[in-house]
Amino acid sequence: MPIDLDWAKANDDVGKEFEANYVPDVKKKDYEKAKLLMGELLAKYGGKDELMNHEYDYTRYKKASYLVYSYSKDEMEKATNGRSDLIERKNRLSKFFEDHQHLIFDLPDFARDAIITYNNRGLLRGLENLELLYRRSENPKETFNNLGNELYNILQMMGEKAPPCFILGKANCGKDWIFCGSIGYVS
Repeated sequence: MPIDLDWAKANDDVGKEFEANYVPDVKKKDYEKAKLLMGELLAKYGGKDELMNHEYDYTRYKKASYLVYSYSKDEMEKATNGRSDLIERKNRLSKFFEDHQHLIFDLPDFARDAIITYNNRGLLRGLENLELLYRRSENPKETFNNLGNELYNILQMMGEKAPPCFILGKANCGKDWIFCGSIGYVS
């Protein structure tokens, strides 16, 4: 039996109710408080069926459920957008390496992996300038090895706290890339 998605969406009263009561920008602490309240109310009455018989607490439960829904929806959208951005970043870097395949073989594994890791974490910015960096470089192998080496060292020192790196459209003060934030050892 085929599923009629249009009919299901049109007759989804619960989904419509939650959408009608969507609360924008719910903070994580409010979300956690709402979840806790829902759990306490369910435990107090032994389930939702009995809770529905107590209007005041059921109203509190519903308001809390709207907060939980809203926060969850926002987080899902952030994750979906982040995934789309990640795919776009990976594709852009892959295209660059495809256009310059010799770099894949010329760069040491650690340097290439550091560039890829920085990109996948969303910390390598200005990917549209990679081609410009390649063209203005007298020795692209050395330039990208230096980039990868610097990214590798920062990842080793700072781990998850590594600052974003911006690939510049043109050299600035003798640098082809800059870091946004402090670079230092973090224990």
